[in-house]
Amino acid sequence: MKNTPTETLYQNIDFALKLHNQDMMVNNMGVVNNKTAVDKNVNDYYLNNFEFRDTRDWEVGKPSEIVALGCSHTYGVGVPQKYTWPSIVESKTEKTVSNLGICGASAEKTLNAFMFYLEKVGKPKYVLACFPDHLRYSHIVEGKFYPVNGDYNDKTRSRKIVSHLRTSDYLTGEINMKDSIVKFPADPRHVIPPQESLSQYISSIYIIEKFCSLLNIKFYWGTWSTATQTIFTENLFLQENFCLDSNNHVKTIKSNITANEFLEHAEYSPQLKCTSTHDMKTEDLDQYENMWRIGSDGSHLGIHWQYHTAESFIKIL
Repeated sequence: MKNTPTETLYQNIDFALKLHNQDMMVNNMGVVNNKTAVDKNVNDYYLNNFEFRDTRDWEVGKPSEIVALGCSHTYGVGVPQKYTWPSIVESKTEKTVSNLGICGASAEKTLNAFMFYLEKVGKPKYVLACFPDHLRYSHIVEGKFYPVNGDYNDKTRSRKIVSHLRTSDYLTGEINMKDSIVKFPADPRHVIPPQESLSQYISSIYIIEKFCSLLNIKFYWGTWSTATQTIFTENLFLQENFCLDSNNHVKTIKSNITANEFLEHAEYSPQLKCTSTHDMKTEDLDQYENMWRIGSDGSHLGIHWQYHTAESFIKIL
């Protein structure tokens, strides 16, 4: 029997998420015994039954009150699990939170994660999203087959896919993809205009917003990208009849920095201007002092930023 469009959609989402987690565990982050080489085996990265970062398995039909969407900053690369912003929101509000953060995710991939959760687990009361910058884009291009569940001989559930590279990487040629999947720079079909990337970004947020409205879910979102934040606050939200609801936008999430391999050597001042340790336990502050400003991997925002992001969402819950 031929699959319905909805069934096909969910299969594609299921594939994309499993592909991500397989890459994260095997190729990119090298998860071994809940540790990763990316941060010198400092933090535990537990994956639950749906392969998201959570020590708790999720039960079908028993969704959390809050779903947290985002990229690696939401996932919490470089910080202990209890000090990711979704975990801080949970501890401060006493509302259950499911962390759907996906490393390297674009806005579209966070949409996929949200749809996946709705179908596999259930409907939350709140959706909180900290999106990446708008120059991440979903690409489907010719390339080698990537398997599901690690079996490279199984082509039945594999796709030729590469996703969520920055548009800027295409424009500058700064691509280092396995097996040279992307044809660059000779083939202009693989150069994506920034306007198209922004369009996909807005469209993904719009779909989440409309789904939440239809299902009576409260939806709030922001971005850690100062440049993307500026586009919305100083341009798009000022346009008459802009498709997104500005009341759902959280303006206080800031970083003023783009995560990169040189972050650990940079002056880190994300406009927080804050000397508070918030409610972090003294013993933890001593233990995780080197992760306060910058994550242990040297390329992600640290615990202090996680606190401010959590508090930005808590204020509007």
